[in-house]
Amino acid sequence: PVGIAEFARESWIAGCPRCRTQLVEVCAAAGFAPRIDFATDDYPAVHALVAAGLGVAVLPALALESVRP
Repeated sequence: PVGIAEFARESWIAGCPRCRTQLVEVCAAAGFAPRIDFATDDYPAVHALVAAGLGVAVLPALALESVRP
């Protein structure tokens, strides 16, 4: 497992407003504020942004089901 603090210097791609709030809270508890460069509640868009190397994201496992080979 990887701790979220290991991604403190990364660009973040945030999800829905509630998810963004939770992301900020979890990151604050880990000692940093995420630099959110993109925000969308469209999971395929989040995946595409991550795949393009534009940032990191936290998604539920179910959101990845449609993109797994």
